[in-house]
Amino acid sequence: MRKFPQYHVKQVAKHVTAFFEGVIWIRGIGAFRFQRGRLLPPGKPSTEKLRVVSEVNRQIGTMRSPA
Repeated sequence: MRKFPQYHVKQVAKHVTAFFEGVIWIRGIGAFRFQRGRLLPPGKPSTEKLRVVSEVNRQIGTMRSPA
C-alpha cells in the first residue's frame, strides 16, 4: 500500500500506471484499489472519491495517448 500525504493527480497516476495493481491511500480522502492500471470506484462512493477516480483515470488516459 502506497500512502500519499497530499493529493497530486500526476503523482497518483504515475504510481497507478507503474504498479498496475494494488492499493493506495490519500490523506484526507481515503483508500483506493487499482487494477489493470486504472483506479476502481470505491464500494461506498462519496462525491469526493468519485471525483478523484475520474481525475486520475483521465490523467492516465492522457499519459498513455501519443503526443
